[in-house]
Amino acid sequence: MIWAQLRTVSDPEIPASIVDLGLVYAVKLTSLEGCRNRIEIDMTVTAPGCAMTESIKSEVESKLMRLPNAKDVRVNIVFDPPWHAGLISEQVRALLGL
Repeated sequence: MIWAQLRTVSDPEIPASIVDLGLVYAVKLTSLEGCRNRIEIDMTVTAPGCAMTESIKSEVESKLMRLPNAKDVRVNIVFDPPWHAGLISEQVRALLGL
């Protein structure tokens, strides 16, 4: 369910999901009390100075909080390893002509 929600978040500058662009590096689910969960995401953006970073981060947080039993969502924007076009899925590479 987490990955399905992440696939609904698109980079506003590139018509593809953050998953297909290879921007999501890690997903961690931690059980909390009362059958609730913390979801932690390590992700990046296509460029360190991306003006849409906060917008993308907020959308990820909002969509993941809608999941059943989600109590806490933490999105960490990381730049190591740096993103590169080789992380894009084959399907999106073909769509973008790469």
